[in-house]
Amino acid sequence: NHLLKEFRLPTGRGLTIDIEGVKMIDDSYNANPSSVILAIKRIDLIKSNGNNKIFIFGDMLELGKESLSEHKKIADYLNNSDINIVITYGKHSYNTFTNLKNSIIKKHFSSIDQLRSYLKIITKKGDLIYLKGSRTMQLERIYKAGLA
Repeated sequence: NHLLKEFRLPTGRGLTIDIEGVKMIDDSYNANPSSVILAIKRIDLIKSNGNNKIFIFGDMLELGKESLSEHKKIADYLNNSDINIVITYGKHSYNTFTNLKNSIIKKHFSSIDQLRSYLKIITKKGDLIYLKGSRTMQLERIYKAGLA
């Protein structure tokens, strides 16, 4: 029983962090098409209470020749979700970004520092941020240095 009390999820494995009233779920340990689709479905189940649902999507790597079509397919799932802000990061996720519908607030970055700066501007208390991307994308850099 005392082992459970001391158990901590490793970075990137679905850990929920509260940063000044913003709920962040770090699910960035890995990303493949099915795990990203599950992440989108997971966010859809969370009530927003009028706050933003922000999905930060880093590249899914090691998909080979399927990379373009798989990143485009993720846009279809995002377009049919209630996520209202999508931020993409990396060269492959640009294919997701370009296929998002216009009713979604969307932004693409190739710099993690610029992404962090943008996030600081747009987030407010009560928002939900979900990080999903391949391990190599190191999305935890978004919050490890602090969002404030």
